Amino acid sequence: MNEKSYRFLVENKQILDQLNYYEWLKMCQEILRKENREIPALSTRMENITKRNDLTFYKNELIQLSNDDSTCFHCFYCGAAFKRTSHLDHVIPWSFLKEDNLWDFVFACPRCNESKSDRLPTMRFINKLDERNKKLRIASPDLRWLIRVAMENGVEYDWQPKIIC
Repeated sequence: MNEKSYRFLVENKQILDQLNYYEWLKMCQEILRKENREIPALSTRMENITKRNDLTFYKNELIQLSNDDSTCFHCFYCGAAFKRTSHLDHVIPWSFLKEDNLWDFVFACPRCNESKSDRLPTMRFINKLDERNKKLRIASPDLRWLIRVAMENGVEYDWQPKIIC
C-alpha cells in the first residue's frame, strides 16, 4: 500500500468503520431472516452497544482497590492534585475499544484528559498502567499488543502531558 492510500484510510477511518458496521449489520440481518430468527430493531440494539456509560461504578472500584479515602487524587499523567469529582480516563481510547474496562481506567486531571482526547500515551504511561494493574491485581490484556493494534488502526500515539508536577 502506498502512503497516499494509507493516509486516506487513516483520515477516513470513522466513515469506513461506519460503512463496515452497516454492511456487517445487513449481513447479520439477512442470515437471521433466512433462519427465521430475526431480531426486531437490530440496528437500534447495535447502536446502544457503543453508547457511553456512566463511569461512577469504575471510579468507586478504583478508589476501593487503591484503599484511598481521601478527597484529593493525583493525575495519572502529570501528577497534579485534584478533587475526587474529576475525570476518569480510558488510557486506551474509548473511541478505539468501544468498551469500559477497569484495567483501562485512570484518574486524570481535566487538562490531561481533555488534551489527550482519543490518543495513546507514550510507553512510559502504558508501562505505568501495567504496573498499576499488577499492583491492584486487575487482570488486563497484553497492553503492548493492544497498542500495536491501535496504532495499526490509525490511533495517534505518543501523547504526553505538557507539564509534569
